[in-house]
Amino acid sequence: MKIAAIICEYNPFHNGHQYQIEQFKKEHPDAKILALMSGDFTQRGAPAIVDKYARCKMALCTGVDTVIELPSIWATSSAFDFANGAIHLLNSIGGITDLIFGCEDWHPDLFQEIAGILAQEPPAYKSSLKSHLAKGLSFPAARQQALNEILKEDVSSYINEPNNLLALEYLRALSQTHSSIRPYAVIRKGSAHTDNTLSSTLASASALRKEFRKQAPDLKLLRDALPEHSFRILTNYKERNLLMSEQDFSPQVSYALTCSDSISLRKTDGIDSDLADRILNLRSTYINWDGFCELLKTKNYTYTRISRILTHLLLKQTDELVSLAKDCSYSPYIRILGCKKSETMIIKNLKASATIPVIDKLSAAPKQLSKCGSKVLNHDIFVSEIYRNAQRIKSKEDILNEYQRGIVLI
Repeated sequence: MKIAAIICEYNPFHNGHQYQIEQFKKEHPDAKILALMSGDFTQRGAPAIVDKYARCKMALCTGVDTVIELPSIWATSSAFDFANGAIHLLNSIGGITDLIFGCEDWHPDLFQEIAGILAQEPPAYKSSLKSHLAKGLSFPAARQQALNEILKEDVSSYINEPNNLLALEYLRALSQTHSSIRPYAVIRKGSAHTDNTLSSTLASASALRKEFRKQAPDLKLLRDALPEHSFRILTNYKERNLLMSEQDFSPQVSYALTCSDSISLRKTDGIDSDLADRILNLRSTYINWDGFCELLKTKNYTYTRISRILTHLLLKQTDELVSLAKDCSYSPYIRILGCKKSETMIIKNLKASATIPVIDKLSAAPKQLSKCGSKVLNHDIFVSEIYRNAQRIKSKEDILNEYQRGIVLI
């Protein structure tokens, strides 16, 4: 059985995601699609627009056969750790033949060469990188200059586009882990990843989120840009006042900032001493999440990096917890979120081939997991509770907790 994996957020699942699956299925019509999906918070450092169960349902209704959850430690990390956490987990599953991913450009030989340099860090690259960092360049800018010098061509367009950068990190992680999984790139069509305008049927996820959050969104444009099931789920969530954004967590972040001191801030994943001091100096001016990100950002601290750090502070994601997860080979378990009813055999196959525990019933997890695995899973449950409580307060609904939810079956 050919099983192809997609590392994703589906925030939300849109026509571009469906196109990606269809392109692979044209060549491999009998393949099964497994989505390794972020939970309730995402890699850009923000809450997902709807919870992971709703996004899982969107995926299962539109071409995905099984959805498993990427632990939040990696789902909210930088591109490097995001890719490493995901690839380690896919390697542990066993039986995954292909990794499907989207990118703005695809030049296989050049991408593999860049990924090889990033993986092996030859002396010439390390020396050049160190030199450019010493000149005051940010790490991404210094990395770009070092690669340009080593490859003797300008590769900035390949490493600065978000999907290209993730593609390179996937290739690097596949190489470093000696994985047998084959990369399968699909060139992105339609709007750019960062395009916030809803102008085509292949719109970006950010444009879709922006439009849906409007008081009176253009439902015709949204219907055209989304598979039917995604449109219905998002419309239902909007009617119930359940579309989430950073601002719905602003009071919680304010409390976390108030309770923090220099020591606790520096223990938070991604916060160095300089940024800890900057946060402490400016926290008295905090009004909301967006505003504080704008206030804190500098040449060295981008908006996205600051937003990701506020997410880590909110979720109590510490350096110690990240190190613990890495000591568990990044992936101490495989948690099933959902599956098509017709494809439940995939879960049985996962249990037979995986080298780590497969969790399909949360109450049984403590007996399956090591101490390390239990801590990582407990953190995921805590993260989901943070999200659920914000949903509950906003919507005035009684939202089921993690132990009350079962696998999504479609």
